[in-house]
Amino acid sequence: MYKYSAVLILALLVATEGHDFVAQSQFHSQARNAVTRNWEGLGLTADINAYVDSMIDTLVPFMIKHDLDPLSIPDIEETFEVRPVLITYRASLGLTNGKMSGLVNVARSGDQLVHYFAKMLRAQAKFKFTDLEFDFDYRVKVMNIGPTGRIRGSLSQFVINVDLIIDFNNDEIHLQELYLTDVGVIRVSLSGNILYDWLVTPLANVFVRLFDNVIMGFVETTVKSIAGSAIADVNVNLKQVIRDLEALNN
Repeated sequence: MYKYSAVLILALLVATEGHDFVAQSQFHSQARNAVTRNWEGLGLTADINAYVDSMIDTLVPFMIKHDLDPLSIPDIEETFEVRPVLITYRASLGLTNGKMSGLVNVARSGDQLVHYFAKMLRAQAKFKFTDLEFDFDYRVKVMNIGPTGRIRGSLSQFVINVDLIIDFNNDEIHLQELYLTDVGVIRVSLSGNILYDWLVTPLANVFVRLFDNVIMGFVETTVKSIAGSAIADVNVNLKQVIRDLEALNN
């Protein structure tokens, strides 16, 4: 996977500079067909939509191999307040055995572009994930009662934005940014012990807050960590890959 990514990057570079380059790769032919244009004298740009669409077929088994689908979520403990009548009580929510599935439901989101300037290639890509599902065991502690059960739900979508710099001055790839946007609609259902009416809404509110801030933050951090490790592996071998590719042009 990584070698073919390097093939694409270098093929795009050579194509935009107008050299002849021959490589036995479907990714190379797609890069050669990318539309390039002068970017107001500040470099060149090209779309790599066809390449990203092809790469996604390889991305799915990569995610499964690295335990991203299903993704295990660490246990979470959060305190909150409830007010059944006149008195406010302190309560806690514990979430355990959490999992998220559906990260394999991924597609390109919009146009994917690369920009070349001063021997550096900037690649920007967006990946849209849809129809995700999650579930957790929960335990609530409040007023000497401890209802337990299962929280199940779905998330309509989110988008991961990736921004890479490929620096041909030192033949290294740098992850500039990786972050989540466009988090969609969450739907939640509770099963297990019957909850008091005064507890349902506060419990749902604290779970949604945890999902937005903690759980999705964990997803972002995990994906970024794995991407960073993958790029580190690429950089170890990138110089040799580039030498091999340059040899094809001799």
